[in-house]
Amino acid sequence: MRCIREILEGCDGRWDGVEVEYETYDARADSKVPGLEYDAYISTGGPGSPFDGVGKPWEALYFNWLRTVWKHNERYEEDRRHIFFICHSFQMMCRFFHLGDVVRRQSQSFGIFPVHKTLAAEDEPLFQALADPFYAADFRHWQVVRPDQRRLRKLGAEILAYEKIRPHVELERAVMAIRISPEIVGVRAVSSRSRRGRDAIAFFGCPTARGDHRRTRRGEVRPHNPPPGGPGVSGSYPPGRAAIVPRERRAVPVS
Repeated sequence: MRCIREILEGCDGRWDGVEVEYETYDARADSKVPGLEYDAYISTGGPGSPFDGVGKPWEALYFNWLRTVWKHNERYEEDRRHIFFICHSFQMMCRFFHLGDVVRRQSQSFGIFPVHKTLAAEDEPLFQALADPFYAADFRHWQVVRPDQRRLRKLGAEILAYEKIRPHVELERAVMAIRISPEIVGVRAVSSRSRRGRDAIAFFGCPTARGDHRRTRRGEVRPHNPPPGGPGVSGSYPPGRAAIVPRERRAVPVS
């Protein structure tokens, strides 16, 4: 959340002097979602299972908000709303649109891993500055596999990236990024870099962290030095009004 705020605040006045205003909604804790008065929405990460909200009011509200934005974009071509889904919210997005199977991993993904772009990502603005593969912070108990190609074609959606190649493992590779429309995109793994220097690469330089990582992934420790192309997903956000829809359990005060 802090990094997202810093990005938004860094965009204030950056394009033609347009000011950026944002508000935070904690859908899970407060059962509150934004309306259509914003230009863009960022739906953030976990923790928890993407099925924690099944049968609960907050999930119904969250999916209704997403349905409202989708219908608005279908109706008003010149006044569409943008959504960027991150991590846990990416899985919620895939559930809502029925894009594939959201399942629990056999073991947690824990580390900085390569993410491989698809041909569809060649023209993707979010990935233009990234190498192939690029590296991202990847901490997953859950994943999206067996994408429904017929459903993707019906929506006009495209898979942008898959997880690392594991030739020694007979398991389907998880989907790591999908663009559903020009206005709606989601990514599963993201960079944890911040201006305070507390990024994922530095984290894994800590002996304690490396020890925990070895116990978790049986010695599969990523290099401490940043790989070519840099870690994580980079991109810019449009100026205007933005609403952050947190997936975290605690409310985040915004002054």
